[in-house]
Amino acid sequence: MRPSTLSPVLLFVVLFRLVPSHAAPVSTFDTDTEGWLAAGAATFEWRNTDGNPPGFLYIDNGEAQGAILTAPVAFRGNLSAYNGGTISFDGKMLGTGGSFYQATVDYGVITIQGGGTSAFLDLAPGGATASTTSWTTFSAPLTAAAWGKTDVQWAQILASVSNITLSVEALFGNEIQGIDNIRITAVPAPATVWLLGTALAGVVAYRRHRRTR
Repeated sequence: MRPSTLSPVLLFVVLFRLVPSHAAPVSTFDTDTEGWLAAGAATFEWRNTDGNPPGFLYIDNGEAQGAILTAPVAFRGNLSAYNGGTISFDGKMLGTGGSFYQATVDYGVITIQGGGTSAFLDLAPGGATASTTSWTTFSAPLTAAAWGKTDVQWAQILASVSNITLSVEALFGNEIQGIDNIRITAVPAPATVWLLGTALAGVVAYRRHRRTR
């Protein structure tokens, strides 16, 4: 009796079942603002060139109040599958004119609301801000420890996210910020990694078996 091996078709089905059934929350701003809103900005608009790449959010804060971006519905709901993953964005300071700004909610502070509570984390701590010469990626782990919550509190927040905001306030006075590629990314579970390795080994064995027939 010949040793049984999984066919490539069956392997594809197995791997397909491991992929999350919903699209990961991500905004690349290639065509428009993708539903993001801004409060406190003198000008908030989509620009189609010079992003990372190509489109991006253009925020001219002027001398208005602190500018806060609010995420669209794609970033809300049950995000439990992204526990242990990452949240990130790309930033670039396009215009300066104000003085250094550091406060509780300054540049790079992300707030996640859900489950009747909220958590916030500064992805650019110490008053840091984006480069004026190139795009900078800011990221942080989506873990209870990183956001100062217990495992239970963090699970409650991710299970029913009602809002996510990003502060882009870096200076007192005039400033123009560019924001691109806001995304939430999951980390593959250990079982997924193991099954992927097993599946790839099965493909190799299947092809060798076919050649020796």
